[in-house]
Amino acid sequence: MLRHIKINDDSAGYPIDLLSIPAHYKDDLESVMIPYGLIMDRTESIANQIFNDFRHQSLVLLCVIKGGYRFFSNLIEKLQSKNRNSDRVSLPLKINFVCLKKDANSADYIEFMDREDLGFIKGKVGFYFKSIFLFY
Repeated sequence: MLRHIKINDDSAGYPIDLLSIPAHYKDDLESVMIPYGLIMDRTESIANQIFNDFRHQSLVLLCVIKGGYRFFSNLIEKLQSKNRNSDRVSLPLKINFVCLKKDANSADYIEFMDREDLGFIKGKVGFYFKSIFLFY
């Protein structure tokens, strides 16, 4: 099953006359690559997948400050909505924010700047998803 939406590099995007674009952007845009509604729908789909995959566990979500905040807040909102509207299952969430520092000498090495505050994830299994770390 396809779990992503592919947008080719040569895609022309969506014409702005088909979308609701604020007036102050109209002169600067030729097209929109990913409309807001598509982003929100995909965010809800990801929240559903997380809720279903981790519904019997406690989940810790770490947001990388600045880059991931908007997506993170939308994802949390969708997960909390699932919690409110599910009469059988509730997914306990712990939320925190982290800053990262990239090592100038290595393209692959990234370091947490506030390591002493991360004791609550010790011993948990985690994975990284677009500026968000998930631990269970």
